[in-house]
Formats: sequence, structure tokens, C-alpha cells
Amino acid sequence: MDDSSKLAALAVISPFLIIAILIFALVSPNGSEYISWIFLLAMIVISVIFLCGKGTWAIAGFNTMNDSEKSQYDTKKLASLVGLVSLTTIPLILSAIIESEGLLIFSIILMVCASIFVIVFCNKRCML
Repeated sequence: MDDSSKLAALAVISPFLIIAILIFALVSPNGSEYISWIFLLAMIVISVIFLCGKGTWAIAGFNTMNDSEKSQYDTKKLASLVGLVSLTTIPLILSAIIESEGLLIFSIILMVCASIFVIVFCNKRCML
């Protein structure tokens, strides 16, 4: 199975899977907690995909570039960088689940520092 057929299959199955999960979460008594855990799991999966150097098609702005513009970037480094940024959302989601104000403050500081790091690192290291 090639990449385009995998993507097409994912595009067809994903909406139905998301709808089924949301219906389950809304019907159950602890629905909001389930939704938070689902988001946490989704961010972990997305982070792992990016950290493995895959998924550049999902990076906003990069997927709309033409091939000559894409060739100016190291796609593995760029995907890994997006994966690291995705990891910074995990403490934020956890702070909502366990209702920890200290973890919330830590995650906000972490995300601000990660944003500054991304701006500097991406401009200096991701370009070829």
C-alpha cells in the first residue's frame, strides 16, 4: 500500500472514528474526562510520528510549498522540531485532567520557552 492510498484510507476512516469516540464520550457520565484523555493520547501519537521524522505533510505552511521551496529545508529536523513542540502540549492537557494549577503554570512557561526556541532554531538549523 503506497502513501497516497494510506492517506486516503485515513481520510475516510478518521471522521467516523472521531464521531464514534465523541458520541461515546458524550453519552458516558465522565465524558469530559474521556475527551481529555483522548486528546492526550492523540498528542502523544502525533508527537511520536513527528519525532520519527514523518508527517511533514501535516505541517501548516510546509505542505503548501512547491518542491523547490521544500528542498531548502531539512525535513527530518523540521518534523522533529514540530514533534518537540507537540510534546509541550502534553503537560497542559494533563493539568486540565488532574486540575493542577502548578502544572498549568509550568506548561504555560514551557510553551512560551518552546515558542522562542522554535523561532530561533528553525531559522538557523532547519534550513539547508
